[in-house]
Amino acid sequence: MGGFGGPDFDSAVYIPYSVGKKTLNIRNIMYIAIKVNSADNMNRAKILAEKTLTKRMDEDDFAVMDQSELLDSINTILNALTGVLAGIAAISLLVGGIGIMNIMLVAITERTKEIGLRKSLGATPNDILVQFLIEASVLSGMGGLMGIILGVLGSLALDPLIPAKPTISSIILSFSVSVAVGIIFGVFPAHKASKLSPIEALRYE
Repeated sequence: MGGFGGPDFDSAVYIPYSVGKKTLNIRNIMYIAIKVNSADNMNRAKILAEKTLTKRMDEDDFAVMDQSELLDSINTILNALTGVLAGIAAISLLVGGIGIMNIMLVAITERTKEIGLRKSLGATPNDILVQFLIEASVLSGMGGLMGIILGVLGSLALDPLIPAKPTISSIILSFSVSVAVGIIFGVFPAHKASKLSPIEALRYE
């Protein structure tokens, strides 16, 4: 069998039906391939094929399809899979973003005195905001980098079975998305840190 359960054309043998019927006792035909001389005649060929088969068989016993219908079916399946994978990815990003936000909130709580000290020495709210946004993006970027490494290793492992080679553009896009998630979910903790009063922060226990 070939890929995805299809025929292995490298090992296929084509013989006349009469020879197969006489030599191999073949009685049933699984499918018939019809070549049309022009795409404009596709519908007419399908109608003629249906009329011919209806003379020998019931309508429920056969189906006449062209390559465009098969391609549409494949595209429908692929679009459904893409939607499912996109949903899973969105949920994963949301969970990861919430995790990063919680980590940053804990970090801010533990470093309240440090924030107060920096502000008392002249750091502006924007300085604190940028500092924690950078930390959040670095944290998510490291997670994205680990995911990229695992993805590349996984694709290399599956390559002998299913051709899967990551492209540079997909790697850049995934890393950019991971950094963007860190920045988006790090805005609230960073804003909270930037608004801390230096006096209250220094008194924090």
